[in-house]
Amino acid sequence: MKEVHNIKEFNRLMGGNGEQVLFFHKTCCMPCNKVEPILKNIEANLAPIRPAARFLKVDVEEIPALQRPFRVESGPRVIIMRDCVQVGKIIIGSKPKEEFITFFSDALGVPAKMLEGEVETEREQDEKDDVEEDEEDEAENEEYEGDFDENEESNAMNETQVFKQNK
Repeated sequence: MKEVHNIKEFNRLMGGNGEQVLFFHKTCCMPCNKVEPILKNIEANLAPIRPAARFLKVDVEEIPALQRPFRVESGPRVIIMRDCVQVGKIIIGSKPKEEFITFFSDALGVPAKMLEGEVETEREQDEKDDVEEDEEDEAENEEYEGDFDENEESNAMNETQVFKQNK
């Protein structure tokens, strides 16, 4: 999801053909924070089907000039555009994931099943990789400790033999 920081950038990203998903939000808006992961998941599921679709995240406090043309009175507000023309209805407020999937399916003509799957975010994948690396390190340490114990036992036996020989 591309964060938009000014009107010039917004106009540039809105240009061209294809779908644009506009996510209007406010940073301190709790419902907006609940909606964002749902949209990111739909974006990830939609990418292989519609690679040209652009998801734009617009903070209306940062770019207040966009509130009026898109009738943003409160957040979150999600609008799907195709070639800069609104497609379907608008979602206002925090809704269950299923409503968002139906909304996107209807507006884009994509089967809902293709939008439903949970897709790991990059952060979730990094956390999963870290856990796997930690588990591998622990396994190696256990293996090393086992070797160390055997060597320690062998060294102790050698020392005992040397001690006996010196007597």
